[in-house]
Amino acid sequence: MPALTNPEEFWKLVVSSRLVDAGTVDSLRREADAALAGQSPPSIKAVAEWLLRRGALTRWQVKRLIGGNTGPFFFGDYRLLERHERPGESLLFTARHDPSGRTVSLSLLQAKRCRQVETWTEIVRRTTAAHQAADAMLSRTWALEQADGQRFIVAESVRGEPLSQELERLGPMPAMQAGVLMAQVAKAVAELHSLGIVHGGLSLESLVREPAPQGAGEVGVGEDPVVGFGDDHGDR
Repeated sequence: MPALTNPEEFWKLVVSSRLVDAGTVDSLRREADAALAGQSPPSIKAVAEWLLRRGALTRWQVKRLIGGNTGPFFFGDYRLLERHERPGESLLFTARHDPSGRTVSLSLLQAKRCRQVETWTEIVRRTTAAHQAADAMLSRTWALEQADGQRFIVAESVRGEPLSQELERLGPMPAMQAGVLMAQVAKAVAELHSLGIVHGGLSLESLVREPAPQGAGEVGVGEDPVVGFGDDHGDR
């Protein structure tokens, strides 16, 4: 579908995407018309920015909709919120499990890989092993699921600031603190090794400082059991 050219098309696509139900869209349109009354008519960009400020859509969803994309925005009960860029064909999303409201990390698996017996067996083995990992630093790998013809891994979403950004903002970490942190990371990665898998993507981006009410929170390690394993991720 070509990129949208007017707000009416945009509102229709919001409804068809199922990201916002039709009744709520009617209410939002009235609010947007009042808020953007100085523009006649308001541009798609102005409407989209208003919806972002309102919290009705995420920036990734808005970008997709403006581009004329109808989805997919859902896999089963999982609502895709943001896409995270990675090298190659890897597709990783932040998603929300609508029935529980839980925010998760959702890693799409490439359909043609899943049809290869040896590859699928290895994906299952790695995911099962990662599920057993108990080190407090590691993000939890919860399940291997299938919905709407797509197989995907559901894991904990590690929220916070990557260490790469923290170091850029605050400068080098004190030597003692860095040493303790590296020892903790080594211990976490060693557990993965003991389970027969490797992290495959350890970097300052995958080390995330979790938010805390007071002061700096703990550092978590984002972990995906199939990172570095061929081109295992989604081809959408």
